[in-house]
Amino acid sequence: MKLALSVGLGLLVGLEREWSQKELGSRTFTITAMLGTLSVLAGRPFEYVCSGGVLLILLLSGLHSLSKQIH
Repeated sequence: MKLALSVGLGLLVGLEREWSQKELGSRTFTITAMLGTLSVLAGRPFEYVCSGGVLLILLLSGLHSLSKQIH
């Protein structure tokens, strides 16, 4: 139930961002919400791995935005 709720909320936030023409959309927010819920349910070690993955996604997205502005 918790996982379904987090996927639904991530999807709603992502769809709103897609409608607003933002870069990160429904897939990114759905995956992020799902990983967050799974990390809390699985325990501390998995939380650190998922947090690192989310930070990597944010870093790559920021670098992509910067490269678009330069070119």
